[in-house]
Amino acid sequence: MEAMASLSQDVGVQKACVALGVARASFYRWSEPPLEDGPKTKPGISSWSLSSEERQRVLDLLHTDRFVDQSPRTRSGPGILPSSKGL
Repeated sequence: MEAMASLSQDVGVQKACVALGVARASFYRWSEPPLEDGPKTKPGISSWSLSSEERQRVLDLLHTDRFVDQSPRTRSGPGILPSSKGL
């Protein structure tokens, strides 16, 4: 790594990487200081996600006799979504 760093200062990063057979992404990954272990944050909830009530309604519908023996890929066309048939 030290050879790579000193060579990159003399001839540039791209030429040094080609000469040593190292990907530029690897060079930059090695040259970055490691991230500190900070507090882990949970990913946010998408604005497109269903509310818990909506999710339960969909699950209840999919567990009815109409859908119980069908995989999600076997249904297509109009009438699949509850809003299209007014269920």
